[in-house]
Amino acid sequence: MNGENRKEPLYVKAYHRLYHMINNNEFSSDKLPSEPELAKQLGISRMTLRQALAFLQEDGLVKNIHGKGNFIIKEPVDKQKDGLDTLSNPVYKAQIEPIEDVELYFSINLDTEYTRQVLEKKSTAVVSVERWYGAKKKYLAFCFTYLAIDIVEELGIDLNNEEGFKVVLEEEIYNQATHATIEIKKTAAGNMTSQRYSMVGGEACVLLVETIYKEDRVLAHNKFYIPEQFCQLRMTVRK
Repeated sequence: MNGENRKEPLYVKAYHRLYHMINNNEFSSDKLPSEPELAKQLGISRMTLRQALAFLQEDGLVKNIHGKGNFIIKEPVDKQKDGLDTLSNPVYKAQIEPIEDVELYFSINLDTEYTRQVLEKKSTAVVSVERWYGAKKKYLAFCFTYLAIDIVEELGIDLNNEEGFKVVLEEEIYNQATHATIEIKKTAAGNMTSQRYSMVGGEACVLLVETIYKEDRVLAHNKFYIPEQFCQLRMTVRK
């Protein structure tokens, strides 16, 4: 079959039309009409509409909030911002919502078989840290961090200085690191990892498992949980 005989799928046509309408501010508010209303307006089925909306969500133009509907993202994701291939905190590169504050909680524990595996050594003690990323009284991402006690001392972390501790984990540790590995997974247990708070967006999350190295030594092991509907991953691939 040659190209002239191929018809553009309905969901692609709907996607292009919605893309045009959003970029030309044809909707009266940031919230899109309900799916039945919007499908009727476009003359398509709800299934076709959902396929088109999925493309818009991938573009970072629309987000779906469970139980509330579909919303236009006013400020599309900056296509030029750093991706996961740059050495810095990945939560700011993957979470499409702006993060305004970070809450930190920690405890000191004996090492375990698990921490010996992820930190790649035995340790007399391990500092376990929770970080909650939020804005406007909502929690947008969560991170478990594990550090060997000798690394805490090496990094000059004062456990009694919360703000200084956060600066090290959020910024300085990446300045001292030589490289990091990131494994990308999906999990259905995003809000089951801690009983302290709940993130917006439900249980489905993208999980970024990051190990930060200085030469051949592990500085920290991080597990970032980002609600799936608010996560966008980007990498720069060069030949």
